[in-house]
Amino acid sequence: MKTLILTILCASLVLLSSSVHSQGFKDLKGCTELGVILNWSASGIAGTDEVLVASAFDAFVSFDVSDPENPIPLDTLYWNEEDPTIARDMLMRYPYVFQCSGTIGVTVLDISDPTALRICDTIEINSRHDLMNLDIREDLLYVNSADSVYVYDISNPCEAVRLAGSYMSSWPTYSGKSPDTYFLDGFALHDQGSVWMYKHDETLAFEMHFLYWPEPLAAESYQPVGDYLYIGGNGLEIYQWGENYRLHKVYSVPDVIYINRFEMDGERLYALSDAGILYLLDISNPEMPEVLGHYSDGTISPFYHFTSNGPYVYIATVGGVIHAKFDYPTTVPTEQTPSSFSLSPAYPNPVSAGDPAQVKYSLPTTGNVTLLLHDALGRELRRISKRVEPGEHAESLATAGLTPGVYYYSILANGQKKTAMLVVR
Repeated sequence: MKTLILTILCASLVLLSSSVHSQGFKDLKGCTELGVILNWSASGIAGTDEVLVASAFDAFVSFDVSDPENPIPLDTLYWNEEDPTIARDMLMRYPYVFQCSGTIGVTVLDISDPTALRICDTIEINSRHDLMNLDIREDLLYVNSADSVYVYDISNPCEAVRLAGSYMSSWPTYSGKSPDTYFLDGFALHDQGSVWMYKHDETLAFEMHFLYWPEPLAAESYQPVGDYLYIGGNGLEIYQWGENYRLHKVYSVPDVIYINRFEMDGERLYALSDAGILYLLDISNPEMPEVLGHYSDGTISPFYHFTSNGPYVYIATVGGVIHAKFDYPTTVPTEQTPSSFSLSPAYPNPVSAGDPAQVKYSLPTTGNVTLLLHDALGRELRRISKRVEPGEHAESLATAGLTPGVYYYSILANGQKKTAMLVVR
């Protein structure tokens, strides 16, 4: 009899465990789930403070998110019903959305009227490898496949024109130009999990610099943060820039896994995991970021893509588009004097040429402070000097007249110097 009871009890526990696993336990720390705004499987998402667009494999769906607590559906455009595809990356340059998928190309969506979506162009690339990510700088669209970078003129987004392409080989390729002729820097992922930095001049002659080889982390994503490069893969590692584009590992963030996408918001960084987790990190100390919170829906289904609007996030998943809100820490003003001299990442970074970037720093004692901006060759471009009291301070760094590329800003105070990287696009 005891054996029969034990057998029944064990069977009941197995069934209960199976049921719970199928439903999943939500794992929320420092955030609140606000709901599911789209019940279709979604693989891409992009938005502004006002409009959100989700890619649901065979359709685009737009939302009014002017009230971030209550998104309102606006329109659905079916466009790829015969061959549904996963969006590998999705960017918005209002009023256009660019989506790359598979080996085919890039779809350009016009959302000037979000209640009447329309596709205005399909950029056919026919890459031999999957397209991996997109970048937009001024009127140039960069499409990174697993082994190449393609460049398109999108001054008219509905009539994109291919300008150039560059293949990432096992060794860096050089165009023979001197370094000061290059005006743009970018990053690219190789199909073997390595990270490259590319540069090109006004003729689009490329130079590729090999940055990172996957030992042991196979790179799936990257994010410049001041003077550091965050590389995500089966973990999250922090590297600092050195001379000749060399990276030096400074930190591995514990308990953060399978990172495939980043998005910065000032001194906070969102990191998306293939394991179905969205992390929020405090990067005020970029060398050792702190995990502030995370969201998981409790399943093992992957999170494909996300976009954020401050504390509000929209996550494209197999189960639909999840709407959540993170608890941003609030800073309470105090009279406490900083214990050390520190420099925070500039915001925004990257910054659009012509827009100011805000540089924050803390000083423990009264002193003379100088803010400097140099180009990649070390030439001084900006200088601001003043005497400040102890505490936290912010300076506006003008970028008018700067060409897109990598720059370095420094704070000199009481014999100490702090330097970080600023990307102008």
